[in-house]
Amino acid sequence: MMAKSGVPAKLSCNQALLSPRPPRAVRIAAAVRDPATIKREDHLPGKQLKHPVRLQGTHKYTLKVKPGADPSSSFSAYMKTLGQDLSILKMPLGASITKIHGNDYQVVAPCIQLFEKTWLQPTAPTEAESGDGFIGLESKQCNIKGSDNLPNLNDAFNLLVSIRFMYQDGLEPLVTSMVTLAVDLDMPLPFSLTPKPILEGAGSVAFDTTLKIMLDGYMRNLREDYERWRTDPQLRAARAEKAAAAAAAAPT
Repeated sequence: MMAKSGVPAKLSCNQALLSPRPPRAVRIAAAVRDPATIKREDHLPGKQLKHPVRLQGTHKYTLKVKPGADPSSSFSAYMKTLGQDLSILKMPLGASITKIHGNDYQVVAPCIQLFEKTWLQPTAPTEAESGDGFIGLESKQCNIKGSDNLPNLNDAFNLLVSIRFMYQDGLEPLVTSMVTLAVDLDMPLPFSLTPKPILEGAGSVAFDTTLKIMLDGYMRNLREDYERWRTDPQLRAARAEKAAAAAAAAPT
């Protein structure tokens, strides 16, 4: 969308678009942490902020699925395949996970409505990590788009995004996913005049609600995708071929 001056017009929450070129992925050296360990009183690493407000949401979802008929169609085999390309599944609310290369992804959070006509939307480069029974994503850097009354947010915040999947196979396979989005933000006027507990309370409710809708939708998509994969040998073969081609093309 272009303004008459030729300068891109600022988009509304429902119209917010991604940059066509994702930001350079950030390598996270530390192991992906359990989102439950991110406490509200913790200081997020990054910029020196003056009077930060902590906006934070967390949501957890446990999903039970049917077991596979054999090891090639087992739930653990599916999750290992998913760990090679998390972008297979779509996310609701305008959120997305886009694979850049290797273990690097770009995660776009949903557009979070804080107050009337006041919204923000983080876009974070992340790195995936996987192991026996888990997949994790974490990022400590991002860009934030916001409504007109939240200008220059990228100079006034620190952020941490953590997404984790813990799964087990057997007669009753299940996966538990947990996501946390924490932002320390120097709020501009007139919001900075509002008492901090009110800002943190209202903002965190918005974060919790948005993350619940996003994660619940993603996990429902996971269940449906796993059921197709479990019962369709051609789909399993096609994804295995794609994963092998991506691994062969990856830089050594």
